[in-house]
Amino acid sequence: MAGIGFELKKIFKKNSIVAKFRGSTYACITTIGPLLLVFATLMIIYILLGYNNILFATRERLSSTILYIFIFSLCTTSPFNSVLSRYVADKIFENREEDILPSYYAALGANVIFSAAFGIPFTIWGVIVGRINILYMFIAYCGYFGLVLVFFSMLYLTALKEYFKIAGAFFIGMGITVILGVVFVKIFGINVEYAIITAFGVGFLITGFLQFGLIRGYFKNNSGNYREVFSYFKLHWKLLATNAFYTLGLYVHNFIFWTTSLRIVVDSTFVSAPTYDMATFIAMMLNISTMVIFIVQVETNFHDQYQAYCQTVIGGTGEDIRYAKKNMFEAIRKEMLYIFEMQAIITIALYLVALIFLPTIGVGGMILAITAPLAVAYLLIFMMYNLIIFIFYFNVYDKAMYTAIIFFSVTFIGSLISLHLTPNLYGLGVLAGAFSGFTYAYYSIRNIEKHLDHYIFCSGTIAPKIIDTEWGHTIFDNRGI
Repeated sequence: MAGIGFELKKIFKKNSIVAKFRGSTYACITTIGPLLLVFATLMIIYILLGYNNILFATRERLSSTILYIFIFSLCTTSPFNSVLSRYVADKIFENREEDILPSYYAALGANVIFSAAFGIPFTIWGVIVGRINILYMFIAYCGYFGLVLVFFSMLYLTALKEYFKIAGAFFIGMGITVILGVVFVKIFGINVEYAIITAFGVGFLITGFLQFGLIRGYFKNNSGNYREVFSYFKLHWKLLATNAFYTLGLYVHNFIFWTTSLRIVVDSTFVSAPTYDMATFIAMMLNISTMVIFIVQVETNFHDQYQAYCQTVIGGTGEDIRYAKKNMFEAIRKEMLYIFEMQAIITIALYLVALIFLPTIGVGGMILAITAPLAVAYLLIFMMYNLIIFIFYFNVYDKAMYTAIIFFSVTFIGSLISLHLTPNLYGLGVLAGAFSGFTYAYYSIRNIEKHLDHYIFCSGTIAPKIIDTEWGHTIFDNRGI
């Protein structure tokens, strides 16, 4: 995110209201802009094509299909992200960018196989058991594959620093989605369900291919080193586990409520709980600005303190190191407190607006009752993830992994318990998980601060280890030091 930081510092340097607005807009576009664009496209195409006028069963199948495409494409790509981010960062640091393109091909192939292991059996189930038209399921699978490509490519694109081109790829893809949907229905007379699912499938594929073109255009050299990236998954498996458990924690409470009386089953294939799922979506959107505030604060404030500390470690005195360390962790405390205060105000304000506005469009009652604890939960979830990112800065991967495991485990158990509570308390399970994960992450940061010298100066080795195979002793080879 260094490119974002450079631009934000340049914008905020003017210290005016206009500059702050420009900086916030830039941060929004480069962080959550693509997500908001996809949701806006979904709303626009629903309105233009008269989604509310089609049969209820058809609406449920279509909405369930889109829900599954989003959730499971994210679940199957997210575990790869942190490991590959580390690989790309290392290669750029080592000035070996020719290794990045082969790693993209190799890891994408592995991700596609992993995603297909879930997508293909589900598609076959829908055709055979659900008796859904094979063409519909094939189109849905193509949309799923397209979004897998999009989510995967986004990781590599962050190294380009061409954030507006990234947003541009989404804008083109979603623009084509709207145009195709209208053309399919208004000109060719295709029914709304097939028009929407086909338009989104094509839109996601086009967005993914545009991103692929950007990657090819930037990383032009190919070293042919396709295997090295897989060694990173073995070496940094804790990163993979962190992202996997965090992502599962985001959705496991939904999966649990899919087994309750709230659930609906469409064509013996798609299972969901629309009331709880809608409440979850609203809660996430109430807190989505947390990521924007975090990026602004970290890139314009904390990152400078972190760099100052790293420089003093390399060439400063002991007193310089202690002073830089104090400033760095003081920055973390200030930024986290500021983010929490700002987002709490935003969440409360938006929730009050939702209480007034949403009932006018038919969203109210139990949905809003369930949303209240979920809104608090997602505030803590995003705050917890911010702390995980800070932990990543110090390479203490085990604490990040334990944070994600605690979050997932408590959310899973808590949601099973909350099934037996009243609807307005259904969200207590994920709230308990979020609070537990956040608390552990917070005290992990405190522990890192207390023992930072150990993590920085004592965790590595300055010479390669060699095992004496005859006696089993660990010795060191100091050649080349």
